[in-house]
Amino acid sequence: MTEPTAPATVPRRRSRSLSPFSRRSAGQRQQLATAIVTHAYWSQFASGDVLAARTALKHHHEQQMADASS
Repeated sequence: MTEPTAPATVPRRRSRSLSPFSRRSAGQRQQLATAIVTHAYWSQFASGDVLAARTALKHHHEQQMADASS
């Protein structure tokens, strides 16, 4: 029986098979995600409310569209 692969090793293995553009894009996505998640804006929420706030922000445009069509 083999041990499961550690999650930290999986991206490195995948990145070898990606094109330079794909690697660059993945790096940019990771940088943007880190900037969003660690932004000071989220510190105003209690730790248990951060996920709900992010979800509400993610779906905010859907609510605006629904309000506009009413």
